[in-house]
Amino acid sequence: MASSSDESDIETNDFYDNFSNKELLPYEFEPQSKKSEVDNSSKETTHVELSQSRKGNTEWCKCGNCKMMSSEEESVCCHDDVPESYLDGKKCIIENEHFGAVCLQKEVLKTVLHMLNNIRGDKIDIKNESFRYAGYRQFTWWVHNHLGKGVRKVIPSCALWCIRDTYPKADGSSYIPFQEARNEINVDFE
Repeated sequence: MASSSDESDIETNDFYDNFSNKELLPYEFEPQSKKSEVDNSSKETTHVELSQSRKGNTEWCKCGNCKMMSSEEESVCCHDDVPESYLDGKKCIIENEHFGAVCLQKEVLKTVLHMLNNIRGDKIDIKNESFRYAGYRQFTWWVHNHLGKGVRKVIPSCALWCIRDTYPKADGSSYIPFQEARNEINVDFE
């Protein structure tokens, strides 16, 4: 008769045998959003889109700091997307004392850029474009936390332009509009 220890060892070995035969996929253990949350958010977005045209005006802005955006999708106010706890009774997200510290302070953004670049180890030349990128990333991490692979959120116009005005393009050319995530290239790590 086999002891419980022997049975336990057999079960453990079966587990590892089955596990080792499977391909390890990146982001395999990321939490999934609940279907009801996804359904509710898409209904809210549809309601906002149908209620008025947002392109070419700022009538949709509730904080008074938004600017006209180049598309309907980008025409978002902080009151549309930012949780109330971040507004903390303020008129606009950019008035939150932490916004400047998290999204605008040069030394914080340099640290973020070095952290993001740490994996590759390339020497980086930090310009305003890099500071804008880091500011956008910081805003998203600060307000929405981790979104998951391929998930992007539009940054409210007021926050976006505050970052852009702090770190403007030197040549005065137009900015790249919001883009959905592109399909990632599948890479085998063998």
